[in-house]
This record gives sequence, C-alpha cells and structure tokens, in this order.
Amino acid sequence: MGLLEKSLRLSQKGALSFFEFSKKYNLKCSAILSKFQNNFIITNSVGIDGDSILSSVSTQDFWDGTVSQKNKLYTFNEANLMRPFLQLFSDNLVHKIKSISIYYTDEKILIILGEESGAREFGDSLISDFNLLVNETSKTPAILNFTKDSDDFIRLFRLSLEKNVEAYINKKVQVNEHKAILTSAINQAIYNKLKTHFSAPDYIFKYNTCSFNLVTVSKTNIPYELMKKHLEVSLKEMLSFYAETLDLSDYGQANSYQELIEFIQAR
Repeated sequence: MGLLEKSLRLSQKGALSFFEFSKKYNLKCSAILSKFQNNFIITNSVGIDGDSILSSVSTQDFWDGTVSQKNKLYTFNEANLMRPFLQLFSDNLVHKIKSISIYYTDEKILIILGEESGAREFGDSLISDFNLLVNETSKTPAILNFTKDSDDFIRLFRLSLEKNVEAYINKKVQVNEHKAILTSAINQAIYNKLKTHFSAPDYIFKYNTCSFNLVTVSKTNIPYELMKKHLEVSLKEMLSFYAETLDLSDYGQANSYQELIEFIQAR
C-alpha cells in the first residue's frame, strides 16, 4: 500500500463519489446530468472533454422524447439509435463513441459512453450505487499514519486554474444563466481527471474551487518544468489552449509529517 494511501483515507464509508463509482465499474467515459428548471446539464463527469460539457445543455422535452421510460437502463449501439444523443458531445468525442447507455430519472441522468464495439452488460448493482452517489466534496480525509522511506522525494505543488477556466468558459458560453453551472462542471471534471494522474501514492487535495494541492512521491526529484508540461498536456482536452497558461507553484519538498499535513490542509 502506498505512502499517502496509508496516510489519507476518506472517512465517509458506504456511498461512493462519482469518481469512485466510475472507477468501480471501469467507466472510462461517463457523466451525470442534473436538472435545472427545464434543462439537464452535465455536472459531474469522467473522461468527458470540456467542449462536450458545454454542449450538454438539453431540455427535459428532448429527454422525454428520446428515452421512453424512466428508471430503466437503456443501451444503444446502432448508429440511428445513437444519433439523437450525439449532439450533446464534441466532434472529437463523437468519433470515438460506439455505444451509449442511459439511465433517466426525474432529477438525474446517467450517461455511459462506450468506445469499443459491442455493448457492455451492467448488473443491478450499478443502478443501486448510482442512486446512492454522494457529492465528492462532502468527503473529508481522515489523517492516519505517515512514513517516509529515506530515498523518497515528496514534492509539493499548487495548481491554480481559476483564470484559465474563466477565460475558456467566457469564450465558449454565451448564455449567462448557464455559466455558473458549467463552470462548476468543468472544475469538477478537472478534479476527476487530475485524480487519475495523482493516485496513490501521489495525492491531490482541493485548495479551493479550482486550485489543487498536489503531492508526488517518487525516487527521483521531479523537475518543475516537467510537472508543468505534464499538466498542460493532460488538461488540454478540458481547456483547449487555455491550459498552456496554467499557474503552478512549487512548494518544494515535505520532510516531515507536519509539513505534509499543513500543506494538504492549507486554506
């Protein structure tokens, strides 16, 4: 078990966050659309690019007309059956989609995109877990034990993306009433994406809405420029060229339990 996996565990048991849900069922590309008045909009996603999130604004009438029954999981893998839903995604993502699974409720819609030929079969547990999903931000870390190997480099970085997200949203979105929802959705998607890159023994912790404290654990001292380039490439599908001007601060190394905890919990 990795260093920070031992040190930082989610204290809340039972219900999953959407990120954990997608990981449990190996969902490479999936999203939750939430209802706002008469519209549904992506609010949480994994593997969905930024342009698709911004394209997800859809009416309840659209869903009532394309999904015949609520609270039932449908899977479409024929071109004519998938076609009505493709307008919700970017051209880049549309070219990869081979199947679409949809579970439609009064307030939420689960969408699972398959990128391989042949529709996957999902058991009842997927729907049970979906109905129990909790807000990821409601989970807080329980600090347990900390150990450091003598040859470990524990590097600390802070990534700030508020200006990048704001510029991207302002360029792409013209309807002001949706901007706050879409901004929150982009921020959450970025968080989920970064969590795939900073899994145990590395760690990521939200500093504020779209700033993150990053911890890397390795046997080599990761150069700042290499980390910055890695993040720019990783976030390009979320923020287009706006990812190229991200703000990354180097906080050096953590050499003690106290230094690490103070950095992770900084507000």
